[in-house]
Amino acid sequence: MHIPLRFAIAIVAFTMLSMQSKFLRTETTPSFRLRYEKNISSTDVRNISKMLDTQYVEYTKKLGTSFGGRADVYLYNSTARLRAESHSRAFEKGEYRSGKLYLYVNNTTGAKIEMQDACARVISRALLDKIPACPQWLAEAYSLYAGHDLERFGQPARLNIASFADLGEDYFHAEERKDVTELYAKLSLTIQFLVNRYGEQNVEAMIQLFNNGRTLEENFEYSFKEKMSDIEKAWVKALHSPAKE
Repeated sequence: MHIPLRFAIAIVAFTMLSMQSKFLRTETTPSFRLRYEKNISSTDVRNISKMLDTQYVEYTKKLGTSFGGRADVYLYNSTARLRAESHSRAFEKGEYRSGKLYLYVNNTTGAKIEMQDACARVISRALLDKIPACPQWLAEAYSLYAGHDLERFGQPARLNIASFADLGEDYFHAEERKDVTELYAKLSLTIQFLVNRYGEQNVEAMIQLFNNGRTLEENFEYSFKEKMSDIEKAWVKALHSPAKE
């Protein structure tokens, strides 16, 4: 059954209007365009704008890339709404998806550090999306490190991977909740392994090399001064005994 073109256009227009009506206000900074509902206060928007700008300056230096314009940020005062709108696989307080950043505005006492971490995670992930050669699993792993989210997902239960290519396959195929949790547990241990073994600055310098279009193997061996096979052996060992790494 074919839907008449005019009717289809009307549906799309109505959907877009409905989505836009949820965000009745807009605030801009040099690097961000924030969209938010009236029930989010201007004070909260100013505070999160400062967090975003501060983290953006820090991670453009760390990762050697930038947005090249303003990035769209959608603010929510409901974690359920954020997860539904962003289609997040793993997060409810901050997500990056298809060029847009989604953040939960939490103005409760003691929530400032949590919001700063969420900003760091989604900004670093968004910046790494500007480096197409950087594997998405590595970009996601680094964003967990930036957002201090390494302990959120616990220890992996299935350690049947032997290469970073296997980890990349897991990243693209994880759909069920248990598989997503397993994936992010492995990503957390992976980035912790790299930072522990080679140092934070060396890992960030390695990531910047992807700006030149080099492969994962080239960047790892050049930056870490080890053969890829040796790096992967040490990594697999660390996955099985994370407390010792």
